[in-house]
Amino acid sequence: MSLFELMVVFFGVGLLTIGGGLVSIPLLLNIFVEGGVLTSTFFYQLVSIAESTPGPIAINLATYLGYIQANVFGALLATVSFIFPSYLLVELMYPFFIKFRHLHVIDITMKVLKLTVLSLIGITLVRMMEHLIEVTFIQGIMPWIGFGILAVIYFFNQKRPFLLIGCGALFGLFFLG
Repeated sequence: MSLFELMVVFFGVGLLTIGGGLVSIPLLLNIFVEGGVLTSTFFYQLVSIAESTPGPIAINLATYLGYIQANVFGALLATVSFIFPSYLLVELMYPFFIKFRHLHVIDITMKVLKLTVLSLIGITLVRMMEHLIEVTFIQGIMPWIGFGILAVIYFFNQKRPFLLIGCGALFGLFFLG
């Protein structure tokens, strides 16, 4: 993928993914995995790394994918290209949103956007589940066991997120790595 293609891809994904970083994952999956650039296993590993490193998942994923395609300059270009449309839209739309937020059509639009975001996150979950089904039973069940353990840790230690992060990292190293 050329630098120009990388910039166009991440600008487009940044422009189309309103609602959070998880919304960008299905689009990036289509572009990089179904486009034959990366394997699904490698893509999901990048998603896991992007989720576990500090910062927003989508920006981390854009940075990693850019780096894989064109080293440091690709990482920088992909990250800036991904962020710029959101920044531009917020700057342009905020005055109008404040002025017209009391209108019923704005309320309906926001509800539709929320449902769309939830749907895209659901699609990502289903696709990741399909990927887990392709692996062996033990490999497929271990993430769910880990999720259960982490949920229990979170329930009892909500004020200590470092325990959750540390246990998740150890679980990933020992059982999934």
